[in-house]
Amino acid sequence: MGLSLRLLKGDLMTTESTWRLSGIYRIFNSTAGKCYVGSAVNISSRWSLHRNQLANGSHPSKKLQRAWNKYGADTCFFELLEVV
Repeated sequence: MGLSLRLLKGDLMTTESTWRLSGIYRIFNSTAGKCYVGSAVNISSRWSLHRNQLANGSHPSKKLQRAWNKYGADTCFFELLEVV
């Protein structure tokens, strides 16, 4: 499936209440060692949008899309850095 969702120190987000959080996140590519940082009012919606765009090859960040295509989905992690 790729693009795993991790909360702060690597815990997987599993409860519905955490899905509705607002916050600052990053998409980290563990192979390339690079990341994309963003913010969202609804983390779950943004996570879903990123996954769909990357899977369809239509992400607005060309660098992130190239890394996704080159290294694969399993090297990317969506991490919630801070809840706001």
